[in-house]
This record gives sequence, C-alpha cells and structure tokens, in this order.
Amino acid sequence: MATQRKKLSTVLGLTTATIYLLVGFFIVALINIEMREEGLDDARRTAKIVLERSLATHAYFTQQLKPKLFQTLESQSASSDIFDPVLMSSTYAVRWIENYVRKNNPLNVNHTYKSSAVNARSPEYEASPFEVEYLQVVEKQETPEEWSGVKMLNGEPYFIFMKPNIRFDEGCMRCHSSAQNAPQLLTQMYGIERSFGKKAGQISSLISLRIPLAEAYVRANKLSMYLSVIYVILLFFAWAIQNYFLRRFVVVPLNDVRNKAKAIEMDDILLGEPIPLPPSEEMADLASSFNSMSTQLKSHQDDLSILVLERTVELEQVCRDLKASQSQLVQSEKMASIGQLAAGVAHEINNPIGFVKSNLSTLDKYFQKVSDALTAMKHLIDKEGSKELIEEMKAVLRKYKYEQVTEDFPDLIEESVDGINRVSSIVQNLKTFSRVDANEWSRCDLNESLNSALEIVWNELKYKCEVHKDYSELPKVECYPQQISQVFLNLLVNAGHAISDKGDIWLKTWQSEEIAFIAIKDNGTGMDSETKQRLFEPFYTTKEIGKGTGLGMSIVYEIISKHSGSIDIESEHGAGCQVIVGLPINRK
Repeated sequence: MATQRKKLSTVLGLTTATIYLLVGFFIVALINIEMREEGLDDARRTAKIVLERSLATHAYFTQQLKPKLFQTLESQSASSDIFDPVLMSSTYAVRWIENYVRKNNPLNVNHTYKSSAVNARSPEYEASPFEVEYLQVVEKQETPEEWSGVKMLNGEPYFIFMKPNIRFDEGCMRCHSSAQNAPQLLTQMYGIERSFGKKAGQISSLISLRIPLAEAYVRANKLSMYLSVIYVILLFFAWAIQNYFLRRFVVVPLNDVRNKAKAIEMDDILLGEPIPLPPSEEMADLASSFNSMSTQLKSHQDDLSILVLERTVELEQVCRDLKASQSQLVQSEKMASIGQLAAGVAHEINNPIGFVKSNLSTLDKYFQKVSDALTAMKHLIDKEGSKELIEEMKAVLRKYKYEQVTEDFPDLIEESVDGINRVSSIVQNLKTFSRVDANEWSRCDLNESLNSALEIVWNELKYKCEVHKDYSELPKVECYPQQISQVFLNLLVNAGHAISDKGDIWLKTWQSEEIAFIAIKDNGTGMDSETKQRLFEPFYTTKEIGKGTGLGMSIVYEIISKHSGSIDIESEHGAGCQVIVGLPINRK
C-alpha cells in the first residue's frame, strides 16, 4: 500500500501555525503567572504594613500607655478593679485601628486582620486548628519565625500571613494570670473562664492576616484572555502573509521543478527544455541547476548510442576471448573428472587388492604347513616303511615334482606379494593425486606429494630417465593438495617430454624463511626465448598435434598464483630447463 504524502505547503503551514500557537500560549501563560505573582507581592506588602502597624500599637500599649496608666492609678489610690479596654487592651486598639483603616482606605484593601489565641478572650478571635498547630510549633522556639503562603478557603485563594505577637510581661499578668486577680469590670465583661492562666514570657497571641487573591487572579485571567484573542488575530494575519510569500517564493517554484520532472519521466524528448527562474535567489539557483542537469542529460542521451556501439564492439571481443578460454575450462573440467574417476578406481581396486594380499599370506602359511607335513611323512616312511613303500613314495614325489614345487613355491608367493604391493602403491598414489577428500585448504607434505606424482608418471619416465632426488626436511605447507599434485604432475610430464632419448631429471626441495621451494630440472632440449616468453599463454604449445593442448603450464601458473606463490623458469635452447616453484608455508 502506497504511503500517502502531504503537500509541502500544508506541512509548512501547519508547522508554523503550531509553533506560533505554542509560543503564544507560552507568552500568555507567562504573563498570567507574572500578574498572579504581582498580586501576591501586593498582598505581601500590605501584610507587611498591617503587621508593622499592629506591632507598633502593641508595643506602644505595652511599653508606654499601660505602665503609665497603672502608675497614675496607683498614685491616685484608684481601685484595682478598674478596667477599660479602650485604655488597657492593645488588642482592642489594634482591631479598632484596622477597622478604621479598612473603612477609610482609598485603595479599599479587603483584608482580614485577626489576633488569634488559644482560649481567646473574645470567642471570635479563637485560633483555628491550623493556627493552633502553628502556635504549638512557635511556642517551642526562642525566636519564632513568621509564615506566609497561599491557601484555598471556601473555594477562594487567600494570601495568609501569620506571626507571633509580643510575649506576656508582668504588667499583662494583672488581666491574664487568674480571674481572682483580674479587675472586676473585666470579669463582668468577659467572664472568668477565657484568657486566664497565662504566664509571663508566653506568646500572647498570633497575628493572622488574610488577603484575598481572587480579584488579582481574575484580572490576570481577563488580561490573558484579551492577549490571547489579540494574539490569535495577529497570528492569523502573520500566518496568511507568511503562507502567501511561502507559496510564491518556495512552493510554486518547487511545483514547477516537480511538474517538469514528471513530464520528462513520461516523455524524455522534453529533456533540455528550461523552466522559468523564480524571484527568490535560492530557488533560482535550484531551477538553474535543474535546467543545467536537464541539458547535460540531453547531451548524454545523444551520446549514448555512440557509447552503446563502442561497448558492443568491446563485448564482441570479450565473447571471442570467452570462446578462446572455453577450451581451457573444458580441460579443467576433464582434469577434475579424471581426478574423480581415479579416486573411484583407486577405491574399487583397493578392496580386492587387500583380499588378494591377505589370501597370499594365508596361502603361504598353509603351504608351509603342508610342506612340513609331507616332509614328516617322508621321514616316517623312510624310517618305518618297507622298501617297496619307500620306492612307491619316491615315484609319487618324482611324478608330482615335489622337490621343484617346494623350492619354487616360496619364490612365487614372494613375487606375487611384491606385485600386489606395487599395485597398492600405484592405487595409493592415484588416491593421493585425486584428493577427493581434500577440496579445501589443508597442510600437505610437499616431498610426499612430489613422490606421489612421480609414481603416477613413472611409466613414462622409467625407460628413458634417471631421477635424482635431493629432498630437504620441509614443514607441511598450507595449500590445496590436489592442485599442488597437479602442478608437480604437469612439470614432471613436461620434463619427460623434453628428453627424447636418454636423460636425467633432478628433484630438489629446500626452505628459505617462510617459503618452501621445489626445483624440477632436466637435461632435455630446453627452450628458446620466444617459447619462454609465451610459456604460460593458454593453448600455446611446441608439441606436435595430438600430444599436447597447450594448457599444462597455463594451469600450473594459475594454481601457483592462487597460492600466492612464485614460478621461475631457467632454460636455454639445447641446455635443458629448470623450473623453481616457491610456495608460502602459511596461507596469505
């Protein structure tokens, strides 16, 4: 199923619109967060002002007004039951001031001030569970820390600020230690249970300030909404303008290139026809490159027929060369078939040879036993028999040539065993030559392989050649054993053919560093310089028709090259020839 592709203009338009929207959303969200933080900062500043005002009022009452008031009352011998919260309660004064400020503040800050305490004198200022928990924590600290944060109360966000108020001193104990010591007017006004049992040094109350943030958050959300609308409108116009220029300077020129390419695909006669250059520099370069490419392709197309003709001539020459080398391939296949046939013959002959050799050995043993038995019978008859019986026995022995048979039979058995051993050696050499079980790289004893090849061609050499061997001890060489045997076989045959009547062949092996060398030398007719120069050419031969194919030395050269070896020819006409083959001991 073909993949459905999107148009470039659609992909670019959607991509840029998405990027604009994401950037706009990020900017609006950042402004919204910043406005909320600004509202929170205003709340912190308001809380700071209210806190400082409250602490100043408490400090004034505690350090100035109350001590002076109590001193005046004592100097005038006034009753200790006198109590007026307007004069004696700093908490009352702070509440009155805060209420006054809230009513008359032009900024109309709608904050809630509360002096919270556990068992507060006025129930409306009783500490909430959260404030009680905070008081229990700060009561254990020598220098209590203030706390501020945003909390949701009744579904509305509030900035809450809490800080411990001043601690009770000895002057405060008059109204807060116990109901018995408190002024009578105070107990009549507030009762005898609330806000008593306090100790000097204990935190008197908790200043708790709540400033609503809902209005600030609403302003931030409204501004964000207005900005979003404005941004979307601007985005639409920006996207439309960008899309216009994108289509004019990018999409349309690309479509021209695409349409021309499709037209050329349908009909290559349109090659070389230019497309108009667009206004933008980059797309003009692209269109110009396309026009240049089209012109070059047209030129190549025009030259293609000439090139095809030249290649046709070359291919015809290659075909002729292939036909020339076909005979070499056929010869190689024949050699492979001969190798397989030799392996099969060797295998088939090996079994009956074993039987014959074993039976000859057994026959020799049986004859020895029969001969011993006849000899014993002869001695017994000579010793115990009558004269007539002895004469009859001698007549029988003469009739069947007993003496001649007993003398010749061991020699016949020995000659037969020797012949069987020679046949077995020939079979083994055939098997070594065929190497049907060694069609891959393996370690090979070159001396043994050279001897095997010599045994195979010995029938051609034994009547006219004397072979001299000078073998050195060689490590086993990594090679294709059957192919190396083929090399030795071809070289030995050539050496034998070079000797017309009587001659000598010298075989020598030695090692130099990591190279094993094999030299096959003869004192035959040798060769001239032209023959040496063309020696490895396929089908080149100096032998008469029917005695050579001209592939022997070509195959030798191919095999030695495959083994990364070397082959050197030393020869002069009428002075014999020496072939030196070098093989690396380890495969390269």
